[in-house]
Amino acid sequence: MSEPTTAIITGPASTVHREETESIRLGDWFVCPDEDKGRILACVTDIGSNYVHLEGMSLDVESRGGRYSWRQHRNDLHELILAPDWQALVARQVAECQNTSAKIMQQVQDITRRLGVRPQNAMIGEVPATAETAGGTALAVLSAEDDIAKYALDLKAAQKDDLPDLFKCMKSVQERMAEWMQMPMIPLRAQVHSLESVMEPLEERVFQVGLYAGLTEQAVQIAEGATAAYHDRLHIFQLRRYMDEECLLDYDAGGIDIQGIEAFDVWLTKPENRDRVLPHPRCMVAMRVRRRMKERDWEGSLRQLGIHIELARLDKLTFLFVRNGENLYRINTEIDFPEHIFPDSGDFMGGEPLMFRALGDHVDHFITVRAYESMVAENDAFEAKRQAWIADNPIAEWSAANPEKTGGQSPGRVEWLWEQANPCGSRFWHPRRHSDLDNYEALTPDSIHYDDAMRKIDAQQKEFNRIALIIQGLLDRSTALHPHPPVNLATQDGFEQMIVLVRDGSMVLTHGEKPDFEAYRRKLNALITPDSFFVGQDTAWALAEGEKECRRLDADRRNKSEWRPKYHRPYGNPGPGMVSQAKQVTFKKRVATKATFAWERQRAYNHYSDDLSLVPVKLTVLVDDLLNVSAYRTGDFKRFFADPRTRVEYLQWAPLLLAAEKWCQKKEASAHQTPDLNQADTGHQSPFPQADD
Repeated sequence: MSEPTTAIITGPASTVHREETESIRLGDWFVCPDEDKGRILACVTDIGSNYVHLEGMSLDVESRGGRYSWRQHRNDLHELILAPDWQALVARQVAECQNTSAKIMQQVQDITRRLGVRPQNAMIGEVPATAETAGGTALAVLSAEDDIAKYALDLKAAQKDDLPDLFKCMKSVQERMAEWMQMPMIPLRAQVHSLESVMEPLEERVFQVGLYAGLTEQAVQIAEGATAAYHDRLHIFQLRRYMDEECLLDYDAGGIDIQGIEAFDVWLTKPENRDRVLPHPRCMVAMRVRRRMKERDWEGSLRQLGIHIELARLDKLTFLFVRNGENLYRINTEIDFPEHIFPDSGDFMGGEPLMFRALGDHVDHFITVRAYESMVAENDAFEAKRQAWIADNPIAEWSAANPEKTGGQSPGRVEWLWEQANPCGSRFWHPRRHSDLDNYEALTPDSIHYDDAMRKIDAQQKEFNRIALIIQGLLDRSTALHPHPPVNLATQDGFEQMIVLVRDGSMVLTHGEKPDFEAYRRKLNALITPDSFFVGQDTAWALAEGEKECRRLDADRRNKSEWRPKYHRPYGNPGPGMVSQAKQVTFKKRVATKATFAWERQRAYNHYSDDLSLVPVKLTVLVDDLLNVSAYRTGDFKRFFADPRTRVEYLQWAPLLLAAEKWCQKKEASAHQTPDLNQADTGHQSPFPQADD
């Protein structure tokens, strides 16, 4: 049970000793005294750099539930008492459980014998009780009883209390005995777990070889041309981007998805778009298809549901786009790169001391000590303001100054109102900006979770290093980045010779508040006149028609489909138009409130009538759902596209602003007599240069 394994390590080849001549190894047994739990017989199941993990049971707790699992820091290892006779201790506990079980069984037998009750299942060799013998025994007992009432009470007590309590106690003792009998398996399970841990580095090595060799990737060249200069370095962008947010293709249909990736390739080949997304002659950027799930119409079939689930999964794929001069490549990999494909300069290595947040044995967040101290200072300053308000507003003075709130209230209610009036919170509710600082601890060997934090850091470093393996493989086995000098990215000099890390994820600065689209909409709508053109009415009409179509499908008893459309455009009904002028604008106190649009649709087919005249249609839409296109100025959409905080929300503003942008561009082109002004406005193309322009 004490087979030599890796001992607790503090240096390259040293061992932490519990005593001068004793070291702790996997499978060793100890008795751990505890004031509350008694003596705990525990086995070493894991060994870390500064702790041992122990698992065992209490020798003094008689009931079930005395099993414990914990970590013992190396500074407290002197409290452990070696237990070489652990097998005898386990056998003694099993014997005690057996004796206790036998005593309980004897009590059960005494009660049943006294009351004249026999078990239904007799023991081997005994004659099972029949109805006649059972009835005879009951009669004999009843005839021998002097006090029948007392006998009836004893029967009820045995039925309700005595026997159920004994059976419950028996179950608890037997479960505890089973746990003690499984104790010798603890070191065996620990050894199996130790052997299984060997597979992790092996799997990582296989994965790394696959990355380097390109076994899990596919490179597609989407543009050809001259290559970059021989000594041009490869610029790698830190921030993962999203295709639908970059190109805004198909914006009025929810944005592009995985099925539109070839359209994105075509869009990216346009020099203006390429130079914006990939600005350096030799660079690389990671891009996911979509950030958010796309809404898709579902017809109600399981087949279509499966297709939607698969499309949603494919929308989360990440691709690497590589530029080499005028050559563009899209690399498909099976790696799900994080939001930042490499860390900030001070993260994890060569930077400041770190703090980490641990919940149990799970580490989920790191911050620097400097950032932690800054947050503590902010909380302290906030608490100082709260105390200052209390000092400046005694409860008696505050109550006298606010009779409308405290009049007729009880003292307890007045105190509660006084605390709620504190702008910095009450003693029951502290709106601190940083409320979880108590869960942070320093990343030092003094922490019992030090190994967990270091494993987290190591795992993230491996994840960040995967991009280097892919690039090294491209440099060695592919012509995508040729010509280039020989380079080894595993060395610092080689990395700096070939790679430039562009920290666009951590260096992005956003000045001022996020642009407010609704405020911008209200500003334009305040300039509405009776002659204004609008956008947004087509979506409102399609939404209303979708609700009408859903009601029709619900009322159709022959319809067995569960499909219900959100938007619907009936055949022969063109709608109010993507951008159109209202027939009437309703004003209230000189403020536009509603706009009414009019158009004509085809008549529904009627077998008994040849009337082909068009039917007039009207639609009234609230101004809050529209945008005044006449007040829009060319390029206004860029303020929302340029800010990364609002670019994420492009589905909110793009259908309106980009339709207005195209309308303004056509209006300006019409003034210069551009020949192709009468083309249909589909409303779903990107405002950026297209490959076929």
